[in-house]
This record gives sequence, C-alpha cells and structure tokens, in this order.
Amino acid sequence: MRRLSAAELDAERRLVEAAQADPARFGELYERYVDAIYSFSYHQTGSHQQAEEVTAET
Repeated sequence: MRRLSAAELDAERRLVEAAQADPARFGELYERYVDAIYSFSYHQTGSHQQAEEVTAET
C-alpha cells in the first residue's frame, strides 16, 4: 500500500469520523479496505478460511 499525502490522510480521518456517526458511511469505509485486509490476512495465514474470518472480525 502506498503512503498517503497529508490531504489524503485528512480525508481518511474525516471518513472514519463520518463512519462512526453514520452506518451508511461505514459501508464506504469497509468497501475501501476489505480487499486489502483480506489480502494481508491471507498472506499472513496462508488459509482462505482464516483470512475470511480475520477480515470479518476486523
């Protein structure tokens, strides 16, 4: 994953804050990161089932 600029970090922070207050915005946050979380989890565990469980718990 590439490093984010200051403006991108600020936008991410605002999205997280919005997601904490509005479940619909949480879906946006989830969709943005679900693939990266799954990929990381799979590479760490080597198991699709465990990666799915870790992703769901995250």
